[in-house]
Amino acid sequence: MSAVLSRSTGALTRIRGWILRGGWVMLDQALSSLSNGLVAVFAGRTLGPEGLGEVVRILAVAYLVLAFARAVSGEALLVYGARDAGGALSLALGVAGSVAVPSFILGMLSGVAGWTALGSVLGLVILQDWCRYVFFALRLPALACLVDAIWLAVQLALFGLLVASRAVTPGWVVLAWGLGAGAGALVGAMRLRPLSLRGAGRWFRATRSLTIGSTAQVGLSQGAAQIGILGIGAVAGSAALGGIRAGQVLVAPVAALLSALFPLLLPGLRSDNGPQLRRIDRRVLVTAAIGSGLAACYGAVLLLWGGALPFLFGVDFARYENVLGCIAVAIVFQGLAVGPGLGVRALGAGSALFATQAVAVVVGLPTTVLLAAQSGARGAALGIAIQAGALCAASWVSYAMSRRKAEAIS
Repeated sequence: MSAVLSRSTGALTRIRGWILRGGWVMLDQALSSLSNGLVAVFAGRTLGPEGLGEVVRILAVAYLVLAFARAVSGEALLVYGARDAGGALSLALGVAGSVAVPSFILGMLSGVAGWTALGSVLGLVILQDWCRYVFFALRLPALACLVDAIWLAVQLALFGLLVASRAVTPGWVVLAWGLGAGAGALVGAMRLRPLSLRGAGRWFRATRSLTIGSTAQVGLSQGAAQIGILGIGAVAGSAALGGIRAGQVLVAPVAALLSALFPLLLPGLRSDNGPQLRRIDRRVLVTAAIGSGLAACYGAVLLLWGGALPFLFGVDFARYENVLGCIAVAIVFQGLAVGPGLGVRALGAGSALFATQAVAVVVGLPTTVLLAAQSGARGAALGIAIQAGALCAASWVSYAMSRRKAEAIS
């Protein structure tokens, strides 16, 4: 009897801890999404569709570099844990340093204020993101929340100063965004002990089965996204690009919840003996159901609301309301794809991540640009939905194939 009670108490303790960690993870993703969405809302309301389009062009490069840095160490931290956090930190510092110096020099040489601002803060943004991931891996999501809360607070304060001084330009907006991230990175780094630089090679060798494929997948997906952004801007103009970004910001809350499922559910799916296949299967199905359900409910509310874009961004964005239907469909496809995406990562199948993204890019990128040339922002939104559907289908196929391979090996 006492053994049964002991097991029941232990199970309740684990469930309570999981719920508590889940709440912190969700809050962190909300804060991170709010920080990135706020810069778009601020730019849209103060600079209009054209100004927001310029900010989107600049930040697209930041998100591309950040995604590479995250692929090198962030995702591996979630899958393999932080037992060798020193090696991961060494790798993250190396990436941040190798990006910070040349980006600053290139920004200065460009002579464009926005690119100079980005070059000044890009290394800080990478470090801030890495601090979040290492706290997730250490199962300390409250500290990740602290890092993101500081980013949001400093960014808000700097935006207030820009409005008060009437100095709102794309360059100043980007600089305020990056300095907020830098403040969060400083606080996060102070909570971590000094770590040896010798672990970078050891960490890379231990995680390369995931890291190499994940990095290649990021290069393909984010590189294609960057080309897509430039393509939409080239064929439809900066204003259309700003309209598309405004629509994406409206679905950012549910996108943040979908992103939160990775740091919440990935840890613990691998042991020293390899991936735990049955547990992975259950989490894949549960995650897909939760993700698609959340996305569908949110999309329905967004479409029934009406007038959401001009309400949040200003009356100049009313003409882009017609992009919301396609963007809502795209986020539902993304919700369905979260489950198999989690499963492929838990299996350490980096090559499958790359193949999945390759299918989505081949289908979606030319379609998005061609539709944008034909129908402007609305055509671009339709292309985004088609690409999300292709990614969803490819994700399930990749997971099934990776699962079969892992079962054969075990």
